[in-house]
Amino acid sequence: MTRLVSLRDPKSSVRKPDGIRRTPVPSTFQNSNLPMDRSLTPVERAAPPADVPSEPEGGEQDSGLRQVVEAAVDFLGQGESLLLVIAPENFTHKFAAVFGASIGSHYRHCLDHFVCLLNGKELGMVDYDQRERDAQIETQPARALEATRRIRSALRAMETRVLDRSISTRCSVSYRGSESPATRSTLARELVYAVTHGIHHYALISVMARLLDAELPPEFGVAPSTIAHRKEILAAETGTP
Repeated sequence: MTRLVSLRDPKSSVRKPDGIRRTPVPSTFQNSNLPMDRSLTPVERAAPPADVPSEPEGGEQDSGLRQVVEAAVDFLGQGESLLLVIAPENFTHKFAAVFGASIGSHYRHCLDHFVCLLNGKELGMVDYDQRERDAQIETQPARALEATRRIRSALRAMETRVLDRSISTRCSVSYRGSESPATRSTLARELVYAVTHGIHHYALISVMARLLDAELPPEFGVAPSTIAHRKEILAAETGTP
């Protein structure tokens, strides 16, 4: 079975920027050893958390869930704007001061988290340790743009009620080399995480772009809460609502 969403072209050769070949990460849907919380029945994995009351479709909670999707779509839209204006040489330029990272590598990292979420949606397990890390996405703006548009389309097609589904997540957080812990969450919460996590990487991308005098979309890398706070300060200073 193939992935719902993938950044990688399966027919293409995957090669790191330094020329070292990498073995592609196996498809999440093809990986029969994907760690899941086996103590839960399929019904329990699909059910909303006990502390989240269900509401009729179209209620306040449904509106909030749709807002989460729209925020993710808008976040990736900012990424599209960046990819349409940035020069390939700026996209791949490596900065020694930030561990040899590039704008492309930070952007690819952001997309990986959305792909993990979309591929884990039906499994009930979002495994962030299974990121694709496709080198072509971080070295070719055109490929990154294609991937971004695929993810945006998948998010737009997602039913709101699915976002309230209870899932397990897995992510390596320990420096001791122990097994990655599984925790409980919802798809909506993980989508919020993907956006807020990505905003911080957008901020780093913004700094790197300015060091290269590269063009950026307006307010790229600025958190929505920061934009709202700045407007409040401006309104207080000028006496305008």
